[in-house]
Parts: sequence; C-alpha cells; structure tokens
Amino acid sequence: MSRKELYWRLKKEHRCTNCRRPLPPNWTRILCEKCDITAKADLSRRWKERKEQGLCVSCGKEPALPGQVRCPDCAEKHNESSKKYYRERDNGRQVAHNKERAQIWKDEGLCWRCGRTLPEGYDGNYCPTCLDVRQGLLPLRVPGYIKHQLKEALNVINQQKHT
Repeated sequence: MSRKELYWRLKKEHRCTNCRRPLPPNWTRILCEKCDITAKADLSRRWKERKEQGLCVSCGKEPALPGQVRCPDCAEKHNESSKKYYRERDNGRQVAHNKERAQIWKDEGLCWRCGRTLPEGYDGNYCPTCLDVRQGLLPLRVPGYIKHQLKEALNVINQQKHT
C-alpha cells in the first residue's frame, strides 16, 4: 500500500495519519493532539533555523529575498494561495463593503482609498498620496504615516528637480 493510500485510509477511518491512534469523535484534524503539538513544534523549529540561516522558510533550498522569509518562487506561490483563500472565504462581501465605504467617503468629500480629507479646491477622488500609490510612484504595502512621509520626500525631490 502506498503512503497516499494509507493516508486516505487512515483519514477515512478517523485515525491519526501519523501514529494511527483513533481520533476523538468530534476531532476535525488529521493528527491526534499529541502528534499535532509535535508537528507544530517541529515546524516552528525548522522555520526559525531556516530564517536564521537566511534560507527560504518554505523550501529551505533557496536564499530568501532581502528583508523577507521566502525565495521568489515560494513567495509567489504563497501570495497566490493566500489570494485564492481570501477570495473564496470572502465571497464578495469585502468588495461590497469597500464600494459602500467609497461611496460614503465620496459623498463626504473624502479620499476614496484612505478616507482623509481632500485638500481645499482639489479636483479628484483620491488624495495626492493615494493617487501616487495608484500610479505606482509610491509603494502600496507600507503604513499610512510612512506613506505620507514618502510623499513629502517625493515632493521635495520633485521641487529640487524643477529648480
């Protein structure tokens, strides 16, 4: 019997796929509590070791990207699986919520993206910082206060170029 067949047989019989002990009737995982704790500890130890060595925490074969914990291939796979998970889990609720929020902010004269007050006499739906993010001039994944500091720095650089 192959490992795969054994795994599915144990799962069907509601037994731990590691030690083969029967699982409690209301248990929804594939490992018993003891094996689950051991597996989590092993995963945590392996994660820490790989991170300290600068290796990808997922595959352990390639060096991690600078400032990250995964290699480019594993980072892409992780991002795709995360997107798929949240798309399936969300089922369109977040999109509807975002549209409602954007409409409320639009009616109140606020930035559609961050909700900040738009500058006086400003003609647009997004504040200057969020507009720069949308146009790719500023990074998307940084805290808002840093983003606005980056925007100020970008303005200083642009002023220096024009003088």
